Amino acid sequence: MQFRSLFVLLILAFKVNALCVLKTNLPKIIIADAGISAITSPSTGGCYNTTQSVVVTIQNFGTTVISNIPVNVYVTGPLNQTISSSYAPAIGVGASVSFTVGIVNMNFGGVYTFTATTNLPGDGNPNNDFSITTRTVSPVINIVGPLNICLGNTVTLNATGGNTYTWSTGPNTTSISVSPTITSTYSVAGTNTAGCTAIQIITLSVTDPTISATGTAACGNPANGTLTATAFTPAILNWYATPVSTVVLGTGNNFSVSTVTTTTYYAEAASTFSNSLFTTLAGGNSSFGNMFDVQSVGTVTLSGLKMHFNSLTTSTVEVWYRAGTFVGFETSNAGWTLAYTGTVIPLGGGVLTPIPGTFAITVPAGQIYGIYVTTNGGSGVNYTNGSFLGNLFASNSDLQYYEGKGGSYFNVTSVPRIFNGELIYKKQGCTSPRVPVTFTVATGVTVTAVVSNTAVCEGSSATFTAAGAANYTWSPPFGISPSPNSPIVSASPTAYTTYTVIGSAPGCTAQGSATTNLSVIPGPTLSITPSQTVSPGTILTLTTGGAFTYSWSPGGSNNTTILISPTVTTVYTVTGTNSFGCTASITTTVYVNGVGLNELKMKNEELVLWPNPANAFLIIEGVGEKINYRVYDAIGKEILTGQTQTSSSKLELNTGDLPSGLYFIALKGNERTVSKKFVVAR
Repeated sequence: MQFRSLFVLLILAFKVNALCVLKTNLPKIIIADAGISAITSPSTGGCYNTTQSVVVTIQNFGTTVISNIPVNVYVTGPLNQTISSSYAPAIGVGASVSFTVGIVNMNFGGVYTFTATTNLPGDGNPNNDFSITTRTVSPVINIVGPLNICLGNTVTLNATGGNTYTWSTGPNTTSISVSPTITSTYSVAGTNTAGCTAIQIITLSVTDPTISATGTAACGNPANGTLTATAFTPAILNWYATPVSTVVLGTGNNFSVSTVTTTTYYAEAASTFSNSLFTTLAGGNSSFGNMFDVQSVGTVTLSGLKMHFNSLTTSTVEVWYRAGTFVGFETSNAGWTLAYTGTVIPLGGGVLTPIPGTFAITVPAGQIYGIYVTTNGGSGVNYTNGSFLGNLFASNSDLQYYEGKGGSYFNVTSVPRIFNGELIYKKQGCTSPRVPVTFTVATGVTVTAVVSNTAVCEGSSATFTAAGAANYTWSPPFGISPSPNSPIVSASPTAYTTYTVIGSAPGCTAQGSATTNLSVIPGPTLSITPSQTVSPGTILTLTTGGAFTYSWSPGGSNNTTILISPTVTTVYTVTGTNSFGCTASITTTVYVNGVGLNELKMKNEELVLWPNPANAFLIIEGVGEKINYRVYDAIGKEILTGQTQTSSSKLELNTGDLPSGLYFIALKGNERTVSKKFVVAR
């Protein structure tokens, strides 16, 4: 028994020892784990600027060395921004490093939320990959003023939230007056008592109101038609019965009319502007919401708002309204109308949060409306203790705000309380001049027609213009463009033609007509020397006739005759113009055979002209007999003539009195006539 027990103990000892050896030889599990343990910059407190460094702490939470850690920082708030970078050096196990990711702009006041994340490939633990913090930038500067202005008007922009201010236009005042002629952006830098500076910007859109309209005519009893006007955009176009009427007869670019007499209407275009009324951002108290009264100076439509929340918790916002004061309706929604409900992500205290979306609460001129702005779950609403219920706290040229009450959801009993925020509204903006537009009621149609020219040259066209009707038909329709039914047409007849246009108008039983005559002047009938064949260098005279003026081509001569001496076959064209300015052209061809000038001889001896160009004298050698000679200028005018007295082989011609230019000399002997060209040059 003892031996068996000893054996069992030995076996157990062996197993334990084997397990220990096996456990010792198992490989270690290596984990790569990079995380963001802190956002150290921008630090809390102090002032911020446009190049604020963002610094995070990266920690190696894993069991192996890590490197090339990507980091992204997302910034939300007054300015939404994203910066990204990567930390390249190695980080040992358990070590932390400080890493500057980049810079962000924190020049606008409010709450900025920083979310820093890392996403190392193969990261074994995503739970430590991010860090979130918030920073508040003070002061929170607001610009109170309209967003739109009519051309030629002046508006005031007011800055709030700081102790001192500097505007982009130069002044160091709380408010400035501006009169932009084009859409312009203005900014203001505000500084608080701690010396911190933040900015705010506003863009003013400038509208130039213009309008144009034309009248129309129709027949009937009553006559029906449509008046049309065109205005600047965006704008609403209204139609009125008189220049001062406030009753709108119709809206839109087209206005349908039905009347028995000629009537003048008036068109006017008006734009819609957005504006706002700021109350305060002072805070000091809070609950679910506020009830208060507003009164409009002119008709406005409340369309949105900005609120002051007391936390960052997502909220459901409701906006209610009623005609008349809210007083007496504080504890029930009876008598109220819900204008808006929506989910809002607050920006927190110290800054206004715009609610997403719009609504429409129209407050007629001079009327008082009760407004209820409340949350129904989520963050509470900051408001400020007031002076007394119904006190006028804030106003501008369009809207007045009166102190109200605050408290729980439809249980506002704390009084007086001032709503913190900004009421956004729309109102009628720029108004164009009111222009008259006449609708003419006609009993018939009187058509007129005029022509641009009463006579045209053959092949040319004239323009005809008809007026006085709505529909037109021209005859004869042949050759009319663009269409025989157009009010303005052109025609190109070949002979004298009478054109008639018939016009009609809707509702008119009688038609009107007008006639216009168009004479056609033919071009000149030209004549020209017939085509012929000559030897090279032969001097010819071409003659034309039948016109008042002429133009030859080639050559450019304006005479009835031209002198030519072609060396190759040439087509000559003359264009003639008669006394009416009409033109015609005719051509003739001079064919030149294959014999050149240098091959023509007298008594088998070559004619030589020298010097060529000539100055004082021209020597012609190789004549060999008595000859007659004639000299012509370039246009064929004979300027010299003579006869040699002997049968000398050389002729000496005095050219001293000839102007510089091209000349022709014709030499006539017993056997033949030879022509040559020469040039006189000074």
